[in-house]
Order: sequence, then C-alpha cells, then structure tokens
Amino acid sequence: MAFKIIPKEAIDDPSTVLNEVNTLSQLAKNCEHFVCFVDFLEDDTNFYIITEYLDQYIPLDNEDSVWSDIKPSLKMKIIKQLIDDIVQLHKLGIIHGDIHPGNILLSQKGDIKLIDFGQACLNQTCERLACYYGGPEYGIDEYTEGLQSRDSLIQSEYFNLGITILVLLNDSFDLNSSIYTVNSKNPLLNYISQTAISKSLPTEYRKEKLVLFLSKLLAPFGQRTLDKSIL
Repeated sequence: MAFKIIPKEAIDDPSTVLNEVNTLSQLAKNCEHFVCFVDFLEDDTNFYIITEYLDQYIPLDNEDSVWSDIKPSLKMKIIKQLIDDIVQLHKLGIIHGDIHPGNILLSQKGDIKLIDFGQACLNQTCERLACYYGGPEYGIDEYTEGLQSRDSLIQSEYFNLGITILVLLNDSFDLNSSIYTVNSKNPLLNYISQTAISKSLPTEYRKEKLVLFLSKLLAPFGQRTLDKSIL
C-alpha cells in the first residue's frame, strides 16, 4: 500500500483533503485505470490517504519511463485510453483538475493509471485556489481565485488534456516551446490553431482526424469539445 501523508498544519482547509478522499471513494469500483483507494486515517498531526502501491507503474515524464521506446501505434492506443478515462470521469461527475504526464502512470505492459485527485471537482462549483488549472505548464490563466462553475472547469480540463497529448506525441517534456505557452490574460485568446497543431506534431502523427480532434480540445474558451468519435 502507498501512504500519502498530509500534515494538518500545512493546509488551511481540511475539506480539500476530504474532497480527494470522496473522489477516490467514488472511483473505488473503477480501479482498472484509476489509482485504487484503500482507506483514510487521521491522527492529531496528519491525514493519511492510503491507496494501492503501484510499483509496476512509472509516471510518463519520469526519465525511467519506457514511453519514448513505444511504437507510434501503441502510443495512440494509450492516448485513446487516456481520452476514454477522462470521458469516464466526467460521466461520473468528476473533473480531475490536474492532467499532465506526471499524473499518468504507465506499466511495462502499456497500461495506464491516473493518480493525484487532490485538485478534483465533484460539485457544481469548485473553489480554485490559483488561476492556473492543471499547473502553470499545462494550464491557462483563465480564472481569478474563488468559485468556478463546472462548465468552466471542464473547458480548462479539455485544454490540459490537449496540451498533454501534444507533449506526449512529441516525446518531449520541455515546455519552453511557444506551442505550449498559452497564458493570455484574455481567455478568448487561449487557443492553438489547426495549422500550429499540425506543425507541432511529428510527421507520423500529422493525421487530419488527430489534428481536428486536438483543435477542438485547444479551441478558444467556451468552444472546446471532447469528441472522441473523430478518432
């Protein structure tokens, strides 16, 4: 088992911990592609979130990951599974809130699991403690601090997913490239065009359907859609 230890003195609002526990509890019957929840404990000083120990899995951005050695056809299969997992989460009423390669674990067999639901949203509105959603590298500066609607958070989840897929297909986790840097103060400018997407993809992935799919994830705020039927 794995223990996530959260010192009580390090958090201002214990409800954030309970939110993660409630999310993991809802996913307890869907452990095939999500980290499996075991138990929750606390003492006078710490909270303890106990999950399965995933010793056969490595984060995709880890230097020991086998991701760069995987054939393009299998990479697309894994990415389609990631897309299916996000769709499943949204159907269950859960927004992950922190999609990036470090929160996607890969096994030697090519199976993936999503971890870290500390930023997850279960309600119609959620409190965002920072403007960036998904981390400053994968998120976009679309929000002020405070309550955000579910629809707004899903829009940003789509963008996080699109950036993550671009990064994975390029086998590069260096986000200094301008194609990944979209942090405008104006949400309507937070998008990446089909032309830019196509140019950013390696030749073997420069397929019309994939470019169209990504362009819908990376469209301007309010226009983003996740349409896996395109693929």
